[in-house]
Amino acid sequence: MQVEQGITVNVAWTRTILVGDGTRWYSRLRGEDVNKIGGIFIASPASTYEFDTITKIRIELSNGSSIDIEAQNVDNQPTWNSGTQAALDAAIDDLNTWVV
Repeated sequence: MQVEQGITVNVAWTRTILVGDGTRWYSRLRGEDVNKIGGIFIASPASTYEFDTITKIRIELSNGSSIDIEAQNVDNQPTWNSGTQAALDAAIDDLNTWVV
């Protein structure tokens, strides 16, 4: 999975977050549509979880829906995917900066 600042892909996409699979962007989230960006960190999830920790980014949208992204699955943002609280905080900070 990839998450990118919109302006790095298209100069007209300011205040935008792109979510995709590396070959296409399947979500384009505009800053005015984002209510809140936060995170969920769980140090010891159930043994069936794919990672040793849960580091989910939660993007809450103005239409009442939300998008959860496991930061450890984001392969193009190396400071986000180490599975630590600090990495999750870095992801949240970056995303909040992108949509301001």
